[in-house]
Amino acid sequence: MDTLLTADIVANSPRFRRKSSTFVDAIHDLPEKADLAPAQLYSTESGRLFHSGRIVIITVGLPARGKTHMSVALARYLRWLGVKTRIFHLGDYRRATIPYGQDIPDDYFFVNASASSVLLRQKIVKRCREDIYHFLNHENGQIAIYDAVNPIASGRRSLAKEFSKHDIETLFIESWCDDERIIEENVRRVKISSPDVRVATWNPDSFAHTHPWQYVGWSSEDAVRHYLTRIAARIPQFQTMEETDLNYIKMINAGERLIVNNKSFGYLSNRIVFYLLNLHIKSRHTYFARAGVSLEAGSYKADASLSEQGEEYAKKMTECLLQHREAERQAMADQGEKDYELKPLTVWTSTRRRTVETAKYLHEKGYKVRQRSQMSQLNPGVCEMMSERKIRQEYPDEVAKHDLDPYHHRYPRAESYHDLAVRLEPIILELEREQNDLLIIAHESVLRVLYGYLMACNAADIPFLEFPRDEIIEIIPESYQNEARRIHIPGLPKEIIPGSPEDIKIPVPPSGMMTPLAGGLGSPKEGLATPQSGLRTPREPERISQQHSFMVSITTEYISVGGNRHPAAADWDVQSGVLAFGADNNVALWDPRESSQRGVYSLLVGHTDKVSVVRFYTCPSTGARLLLTGSVDHTVRLWRPDSENPRQFVHAHTLEGHTGSVNTIAIAEGLDIVASGAADATVKIWKISTQGEPKGELLRSISMKPRFFPLALALTPLRTESNDRPVALAVAGTTNIVQVYVAENTLVDPDFKLAAVLSGHEAWVRSLSFTSDKQSKTGDLLLASASQDKYVRLWRFQRGEVTQATPACDDDPMLGGFEPTLSNKAHQFTTAGTKYSVTFEALLFGNEDWIYTTAWNPDPEHNTLTIWEQDPVSGVWLSAERMGEISVQKGSTTATGSTGGFWIGLWAPDGKQVVSLGRTGSWRSWKYDAETDMWAQSLGISGHVRSANGVQWEPTGGYLLSTSADQTTRLHAQWLRDGLKSWHEFSRPQIHGYDLNCVDTLGPARFVSGAEEKLLRVFNEPGPIAQLLEKLSGFKQTTEGALPDTAQIPVLGLSNQAPADDAPTGEDGVEGEEVGKAQANQALLAESNQPPLEDQLARYTLWPEHEKLYGHGYEISAVAVSHDRTLIATACKASSIDHAVVRLYDTSDWHEIRPSLAAHTLTITSLAFSNDDQYLLSVGRDRQWAVYQRSDQDPSTFSLLTSNPKGHSRMILDAAWAPASGKPIFATAGRDKSVKLWQMTEGSFECKSTIPLTTPVTALAFLPQIYNNSFFVATGEESGAVSVYQVAVDSLEASHLSSIDKLASPSKAITQLSWRPVPDADIRNFALAVASEDTSTRIYSFSDMVS
Repeated sequence: MDTLLTADIVANSPRFRRKSSTFVDAIHDLPEKADLAPAQLYSTESGRLFHSGRIVIITVGLPARGKTHMSVALARYLRWLGVKTRIFHLGDYRRATIPYGQDIPDDYFFVNASASSVLLRQKIVKRCREDIYHFLNHENGQIAIYDAVNPIASGRRSLAKEFSKHDIETLFIESWCDDERIIEENVRRVKISSPDVRVATWNPDSFAHTHPWQYVGWSSEDAVRHYLTRIAARIPQFQTMEETDLNYIKMINAGERLIVNNKSFGYLSNRIVFYLLNLHIKSRHTYFARAGVSLEAGSYKADASLSEQGEEYAKKMTECLLQHREAERQAMADQGEKDYELKPLTVWTSTRRRTVETAKYLHEKGYKVRQRSQMSQLNPGVCEMMSERKIRQEYPDEVAKHDLDPYHHRYPRAESYHDLAVRLEPIILELEREQNDLLIIAHESVLRVLYGYLMACNAADIPFLEFPRDEIIEIIPESYQNEARRIHIPGLPKEIIPGSPEDIKIPVPPSGMMTPLAGGLGSPKEGLATPQSGLRTPREPERISQQHSFMVSITTEYISVGGNRHPAAADWDVQSGVLAFGADNNVALWDPRESSQRGVYSLLVGHTDKVSVVRFYTCPSTGARLLLTGSVDHTVRLWRPDSENPRQFVHAHTLEGHTGSVNTIAIAEGLDIVASGAADATVKIWKISTQGEPKGELLRSISMKPRFFPLALALTPLRTESNDRPVALAVAGTTNIVQVYVAENTLVDPDFKLAAVLSGHEAWVRSLSFTSDKQSKTGDLLLASASQDKYVRLWRFQRGEVTQATPACDDDPMLGGFEPTLSNKAHQFTTAGTKYSVTFEALLFGNEDWIYTTAWNPDPEHNTLTIWEQDPVSGVWLSAERMGEISVQKGSTTATGSTGGFWIGLWAPDGKQVVSLGRTGSWRSWKYDAETDMWAQSLGISGHVRSANGVQWEPTGGYLLSTSADQTTRLHAQWLRDGLKSWHEFSRPQIHGYDLNCVDTLGPARFVSGAEEKLLRVFNEPGPIAQLLEKLSGFKQTTEGALPDTAQIPVLGLSNQAPADDAPTGEDGVEGEEVGKAQANQALLAESNQPPLEDQLARYTLWPEHEKLYGHGYEISAVAVSHDRTLIATACKASSIDHAVVRLYDTSDWHEIRPSLAAHTLTITSLAFSNDDQYLLSVGRDRQWAVYQRSDQDPSTFSLLTSNPKGHSRMILDAAWAPASGKPIFATAGRDKSVKLWQMTEGSFECKSTIPLTTPVTALAFLPQIYNNSFFVATGEESGAVSVYQVAVDSLEASHLSSIDKLASPSKAITQLSWRPVPDADIRNFALAVASEDTSTRIYSFSDMVS
């Protein structure tokens, strides 16, 4: 749906009322205006424009024909319109794959190339294609430009067919050239110095030399001739585009003629054709110059002539430009280009008199001058002839809007820069068509927009580009990027030079320097990657962060993360004892039998969407162990054990082919094939090889007929007398049948054919599991199928035919009523010369809701299915054990996880332990006690299942609070015992009905939290939790008065209420019975020798609610508590000045302190009190920060001290005060990929230094103390990167100290960082708590950080 979205529409639309990725704005999930393209007219939910889907533009043509130049120019134009476009230069992938110093094989481009060359070519193309799919499928990309030679028609058809499988349109663009002059110019200008041509000096006779090419010391003629000879030898076959079944555009001789084969063009394809009609690939220079000063310089309406100073400027500008061009010509002649001639110079001006008169000296010298009405300056509207001060006085609201978005905002009856960009589109097309050198003389506003187009500037940067009059800007088109440089005009009076405010950062470099294309449109440098390039180079080598002469050691001390609620998203390794499970888009590793009770010890990062299936696999030929994981991102990844640490895994290979979410993977002992089922209604068979680096090959793709989505697979070998290896594959899913496929032999390419259809279930089948029947003398197999109809069915697979069983009597009280679904029809099939029969064996009932998983006990002495056991005498299957809760009992709620049941159940490798995953993401564990013959619950693990939005330490570091969008707040603490220590969840203080956004502590026994509601809630610590923390963690608290009891489960998931003292008791007092049970559990909890179990966490560790804080009009976005615990500062999501305020609350009686503090215009993202509580800092999405000062007369009130409306060029996402060191200092983190350090100077704050980072900075935190005369600040980025910088107290100069390795870092944005308070004497170890959108809460330990 295409929508002209406004703040009002979105703020009032329920579909947008959810947490965005930065969790801080009422205008959720909309792109920032700063992210919009300069000429983008509207936005869509999908990010795709012009009613067009995904398109891959595939270039065709020999080298030196202008393909890359055309690709870059087309991408620049499409991005200007707002179409998300990325270029994938195949040459970049080739250079990244082939080691430096090694040339490509001689037959690399040959049709009949050697096997090694073909494999190399396929590897490079596959890697490029993977990135294209990732861009289009996971980054909302719309157009991918695949820049390669593509010389053969059959190869082009193959590409079109491959992309069409993924519902991606293709458009081929060929650059055909037989004009030798154009080819030679391209070779001379681009190819001789391209990235393929590296440093090596030698003579023309060494053609057979195998080193990389470089034409140092060659004449241009010899170099061109040699290069073209080399191309003819390397690419002997080239077929021009003549495929009438494909969409293609053929550009002949740099735009001389265009041939279009319109097979199925849409609007966007036609617009591309229109653009290419105006494009050429010939080199030319473009110059930008300001118009001279007029007699009425400040007036827009008065079309005045040039003043005397303007006339003088016009003369000197003309002289300077012509001298510069002559110097360029002479330089080329000195380099041996005797016949080099400058291109003719054309001059464009607006129709305004001052621009025309500025060009008159060039006109007098015979240069062609054209006047263009579209190039008139920006219309200022009502602000004409008004000073900035007067504008601020008369239009304060407009000024505030303009400061917020200077590119899109327009004053009354005025134009915005966006309006100007749309107006200039015809000029842009003519600019592309112009083949002569071009001088544009115009107002600064026009130059900004045209420069922004040529240099691919961000829309937010265009209003701040600077073009002083004493400089001409020269733009030189290059193949991979445009380059800009300044030409200084000497001798001009200073008063006419200023162009823009002096504090604007200029993206054009000083005179004589070269600058790369803004935004990285072109190809990345060797070994690097840019966001736009499409090239993802191999992962950076693992590094241990260091600074100067000492090393910083970083270890992961604690990972708390919940499991994904998908029945197949976990597996328990028989060999290593490691349990792997999906945790958001990561894979968590946990050893439930580890005596240290460490919990999750690692998260594997790689998938780009939720992990939905996990399986361990052992190769039958080599014994190598692999971990296979499937994801909603449509891929299956292979992970191999790390050579140094077998309990850790590293990514080895990715299996691609599915076009839907991968739901299930089946493996079988002794087989080297695996099966995967996905939401594309296919099952794919893969052959796994572990020779060398593990990899997989697609053997078969089975389409489900009738069409359904596979949710469960089971694979098993069938016993046979022959040497063949037949296998059976059971498939079930979004249907009530189980299909059985059989392949006769897996030694060769297995051909699976449908052999049987097992009916009987009345709803979707969610789980399948094979096992050998130990009581069978003929080696029968049992298949368990679990369904949403609440039943488990057992099916027997046996060799030979079976006798048809006698139907049950209708009068049988147990079975008569089930006759329609208990049919014992024998399904027979033959494979590998052996006949097999499948019969219904048993129906297991007793579950009260959908059944998600079945798991056979791996202990060969038993034949047990979760809680079901077969009687050895009668063979009847009986319920042997029930674990967990019955969901209909009182007190079970969605919030506590009692409803929703268990999603996964797994046996330990020895069959003596069972673990299960509940709705809350927590793993529960039961161990078998042989003495009592009972299953006793043991300690499991827990964690958030949605974005962890906040972490905060108790003031002395006694425990850690985390809060999440899963509507819970959790308390984590260390369990100290017998020389061991491990982190665990000790309490779940808040179970809410709204997503939680922020939290802060009010001392050791109280905290405040904010959620997706208009109020804040304050909670008190209950006595049993305090006793448990003191007993197990050694955290002793001193509080005034008695602590309350734990709270009851909230009926609506909102207010945690303490149990009433006068609750009724006795047999008839149901409520009193519940209270009595709660009190008994509190006593058990306080006396426990281990952290609480999940049952206790979900029911008996809630903190009673103490107070509600009202006043905000929208969802809470930030909260901060003063260090003296007397004040709470809060903010809510806002799209207007009225709600973008800070509200203060007095903790003595919880009243709001009026008036609220106003300074911002959009959502405040972070609040922080200074260490002495004298200042309050706020930052927001409006890109400004504000500092409020505490009143000396009334310590409960604050007033605005100073603010900076342009603190960052993008929204500010976090802020923190540095430890006290004299002058107050704070840091701000921005979406502009920087951290800025500000120091108080004469009542205001100045930016003293800036720390650049690689992605938007979403969180930061200062270490509470100063060490070695330095601050230490931790930064968290949107990419999940966490780094620590050392900042000198005196100069505020920052140096990188350490970074957490990417493999150990969160995989999504960091939402909050918090250093654990430590005693001043302890300077060897520091703990940093990290919350992330990947649902994890982590604690990292830093040692040797301070020397």
